[in-house]
Formats: sequence, structure tokens, C-alpha cells
Amino acid sequence: MSGPRVAFEGFVLAGGASKRFGSDKALAVYRGRTLLEHALAAVEGTGAFPRVVTREIEPYRPYARAFITSERPNLGPVEGLRAALRACSKPWALVVGTDMPGVTGAVLRRLLAAGAERGGAAPALPQADAEVSGTPDGKRRRRPGRAKPARGGRF
Repeated sequence: MSGPRVAFEGFVLAGGASKRFGSDKALAVYRGRTLLEHALAAVEGTGAFPRVVTREIEPYRPYARAFITSERPNLGPVEGLRAALRACSKPWALVVGTDMPGVTGAVLRRLLAAGAERGGAAPALPQADAEVSGTPDGKRRRRPGRAKPARGGRF
């Protein structure tokens, strides 16, 4: 990684209920690999050793070497984030979901570098052409379309 370096640990959130998806999303196959394998490869591409945060280890044992189980299952990704942060011993935690197979180690390294340069997280902001729609309360709100790095940075 070029630029500022940060001490971080990598985590992959897996094992959600996948109610809308209909089956375990982390084990869905995309381009010959499970979504979990894509996420693990992205985190490994940063140089980190990824740990899978899940409520049940067994379905993921063939794919990963390290796990964190949440003490409070069925609370969704926020509980997974809480468990990852609790397990993290470094100043930064890189937390990746399994539903982003296009994210690569290169993208994550750039986000880490951008965050280090700013002294904190590297937020993504909606582009100016993001879709704007009405809501039930009658207000118009921006819906994120594609994201871009804050402050005009580049991926």
C-alpha cells in the first residue's frame, strides 16, 4: 500500500439470515467462487489475515481459517460489526460484507490510504447524478447511485 500506513485487522461479515435472498448469500456462487471467497480474497489483498464474523462456523469452515462468533445472533450486520470491533486489537478494523464481489484488495488498500490521509474513515459520497426520489413523508431524498470517494478522490 502506498502512502500512509495504518495498523488494521480484516473482517468479513457472513452468516446473516439472507431472508430476502432465500438462501445463505455468503455461499452463493458468482464467477466460479462463493461470495465469501470473493470477500476473503479482497481482505487478503490488503495484506490482512481475514476473520469471518458469523453466528455459525460450520457452513464456512471449508472457506476460512479464522472465525469470530457473535454472542447475540439474529441481530443483523450491526451485531456482526459490534463483534468485529470487539475482537479487533488494532486501531483500525476493515470490515467487508460478502455481498460486494466486485470489491478488490486494490480498492480496499485505496480506502485505507485515503482514511489514513484524513486521520479517520474514508467515507463514500453519492455522485451528483444519483437518483433523487420522493419518500412517504413527501420529502425528496438522494438515493445513492454509484459512490465515489469523498473530496473528489479517485479509486
